[in-house]
Amino acid sequence: MSRLPHLHLVAPLAWLGAGLVVGAPALWLAIGVPLILACALLPSGAGRDEHLRRDDERAIRRQLAVVRRRGHEAEILRAQVLGVRAADAAAGLRISDFAVIDADPRGGLDLLVLMDDPTCDRARVEQRLSGLGGRWTFGWARFPQDGATLDALSAACRARPGRAYAAPGPTLTPPLTTTEG
Repeated sequence: MSRLPHLHLVAPLAWLGAGLVVGAPALWLAIGVPLILACALLPSGAGRDEHLRRDDERAIRRQLAVVRRRGHEAEILRAQVLGVRAADAAAGLRISDFAVIDADPRGGLDLLVLMDDPTCDRARVEQRLSGLGGRWTFGWARFPQDGATLDALSAACRARPGRAYAAPGPTLTPPLTTTEG
């Protein structure tokens, strides 16, 4: 992520200011230099990532509230994975799933996914995600049977970890031998 994520927005203004004050170097120094320095001090992408994470978590909580109001059921998946990028993990989910994907301290990912389809086939979801590679561990909970809040459901998933999957390693094929006869 760029250290100057908004430079492309502010730089044209700085050049415009330079064009207006070509004859006044002191004014350029008073306006242009602070403007460019302000660009350099903008927060890096990490702050934006945290903002997006909070938005994703709000979306899951909001959808859980919708499921609760309608009297429906939902599946909650908690998965940990090593060796898969966040973008690939997100691509392995359905567009209708609500998910929060966090980096975990071991260098992997922690996924919390709400699927508001109670007929969801857990084994099929696990197969689809484990097909992305990496080492996966899955835990499941069902709303409302296993808890009424997202925190309670997440704890239920952690308390009952499901199956673990590892991507198969490279297959060693013996060299072909030919016999001439």
